[in-house]
Order: sequence, then structure tokens, then C-alpha cells
Amino acid sequence: TNAGHELKTPLAIISANNELVELMNGESEWTKSTNDQVKRLTGLINGLVALARLEEQPEVVLSDVDFSAITTDAAEDFKGPIQRDGKHFIMDIQPKIIIKAEEKSLFEMITILVDNANKYCDEGGTVSVKLSKGNRLSKARLEVSNTYADGKNVDYTKFFERFYRED
Repeated sequence: TNAGHELKTPLAIISANNELVELMNGESEWTKSTNDQVKRLTGLINGLVALARLEEQPEVVLSDVDFSAITTDAAEDFKGPIQRDGKHFIMDIQPKIIIKAEEKSLFEMITILVDNANKYCDEGGTVSVKLSKGNRLSKARLEVSNTYADGKNVDYTKFFERFYRED
């Protein structure tokens, strides 16, 4: 956690310096690339800090939470940006689905899933968030999906490996 916070300071300085260069000389492919890499590193550091905090917690406390309300709140944050990008956004959330979970982590998981669905969605495509009651083995079924024509021939078997990233 401490290392994550220490890494954020130089990134903030790099970002501020890059903004100053853009103010003085205008945006260029180099300043845009630097901004993109700062955002990427910030995301990676935030992920590492989140993992470290999970490991620092003595025990996760599960309680009854309204999965429907949490899913709605998390997904609604993306509705505007998705539609501004010219994509379609579908939310189909059954009300009052109660599960045992840790609320903050559940919200964060939904946010990550919807953000990734948006990032890797086709132009003019569709991002969909669906929550329904499960079957007798599970209380709920969350489905976050997107259209991605280029993914037709992609090997998805490694996608859930920790730290996996396609070139």
C-alpha cells in the first residue's frame, strides 16, 4: 500500500509537467501518449493498492446487501459516457435481489466489469448489464457483456488469469 502511494507522487508530477508542455506548445502525439501512459499506470497502481488493502483486512465481513441497488448505482455511472461514445447501453436489473457480500468490493467489481465492457466494445456497439434471480444453486446471476466483432477468433481461456494482458 505504501509503495502504491509513493508511486502516485511521481506520476502526478509527470502529469502536471505534461499539462504544462501542452499549455506552452499545444497537444502533440507525444503529450497524448504520455497522458495515456500516466492513466494506464495510475489504473495499475490503484489496482495494486486495492489488492494490498484486501490482503491487509483481517477478515471480510459479509452482510445482506441489495445486489439490485448496488448494480444499478455502479452501472448508471457509465450510462452517459457509453452513450456519448455513440454506443448503446442496456440495463435489465430485477429489483430486490438480496445476497451476502461486502458492499464496497461488490460495487468495485461491477464498476470494473462495466468499464472493461465499454473499453472493449465495438464503435456503435452495445454494452449490456443484466441482473436476475439465480437458480436453486445461486441467488443471483450478473451478466455484463458487450459487442466485440474483433473478438470472434480470440482465445478467451487466459482472460481470467491474474495480470494477463494481450499484446
